[in-house]
Amino acid sequence: HPALKNQKVREAIALTINREDLVKMIIANGSEALGGLVTNGLAKNTETKEDFRKASGSYLDYDAKKAKALWTEAQKELGSSTAEIELVTDDDETSKKVSQFIQSSIEAELEGIKVKIRNVPFKNRIELGDTGQFGLLLSGWGADSNDPDAFLNLFLSDSVFNGGKYKNQEYDKLVIAATGEDSSDPNKKWADDLAAEKLLMQDVGIVPLYQKADSMLLKSKVKDYIQYQIGSPNLKYVSIQED
Repeated sequence: HPALKNQKVREAIALTINREDLVKMIIANGSEALGGLVTNGLAKNTETKEDFRKASGSYLDYDAKKAKALWTEAQKELGSSTAEIELVTDDDETSKKVSQFIQSSIEAELEGIKVKIRNVPFKNRIELGDTGQFGLLLSGWGADSNDPDAFLNLFLSDSVFNGGKYKNQEYDKLVIAATGEDSSDPNKKWADDLAAEKLLMQDVGIVPLYQKADSMLLKSKVKDYIQYQIGSPNLKYVSIQED
């Protein structure tokens, strides 16, 4: 969408979404609001043990006043006071509820912007996302390794997953260094990854929403069951304590 090429429009949209309300009132399954691309609990600094999410901070937090001010400035730059943007999402119940929340949040705070929701089957959403056929796209990702680059790699200029065509040469340089020449130096790699995520968030290449949670039942006599964020459960230390 032409309007989304304007950074102020993207930021204004991001700032209308109250992530805490989204996870508590709409999703309500234990999912957590997420202030960046890289998930909480995925990677830690090898020296300080600080979690990446904490070290990077929270970006694009809800701020309706600033959102309206940015939209006012953007309208002048665009030469238009209106925009109709399509939001493509999956057609499952959670995606429908989340998309409606996003729609109402944007339209309530940014007068002149209309959001048209397009709920499609998962397979179609993947195709539309990969080929860039969307204005806004609601999607998710799961890491396959305990490394920030499992997420950051998605938004390299030549990534097949970069359907929004985000492009920043400095971002590419940082991510490539983190996975290449700096990969053997934990401190340099850590700095590269933090700087890369900061750039992506400042550019509003994506709008982070939430970190998905899965609920499960576990009998009280099962002890030391460990479920990591990625991979299979660790059953090495599991024991059964009979009453």
